Amino acid sequence: MNKQELRTLRGQVLLMSGLFASCIVAAILMASQREFFEKFIAEKYAALPASLKPLADAAAAGIIDQETFVKLSPSQHLALYDDWMTRPDPPPAGTPRALVAADPTLYLARAERSLVCGRADQRMRALTFLELAGSKKAIPILRKAGHWAARRKMPEIAARIVATLERLEHMP
Repeated sequence: MNKQELRTLRGQVLLMSGLFASCIVAAILMASQREFFEKFIAEKYAALPASLKPLADAAAAGIIDQETFVKLSPSQHLALYDDWMTRPDPPPAGTPRALVAADPTLYLARAERSLVCGRADQRMRALTFLELAGSKKAIPILRKAGHWAARRKMPEIAARIVATLERLEHMP
């Protein structure tokens, strides 16, 4: 095709059709290469600042000093979650309940993000966080994540979400 042919209606339609077809091919390739792309979007967790270590240790024991907690910035609040996610197995069981009691909206939303966006090990750790938090406010998040896991054909995490939902729904 030369420049004169490109300026005709037929040339413009052919260009648009080619662009549309190439976009469809690119979308199919991206959708079929999920594993390749997911490694680039895995959750990243920041290191815990030394100044927050005493608060993180207190949270591990299930105690949060509310006065100190309120004075922290949102990024410092999230650093406590990041610390729990990066601790060696088994992570402290008291931390999720203490953090969610201090700020349920922030920590449940952050766990939901890890559950959806993280690697397989990060998803399981986020699910453990929600289980240990024992909050009824996590039920809608878990339902949504369960549907998401079923649609993405992740039977292991979907089954664990169902088990967690049953425990939380029967909790007093």
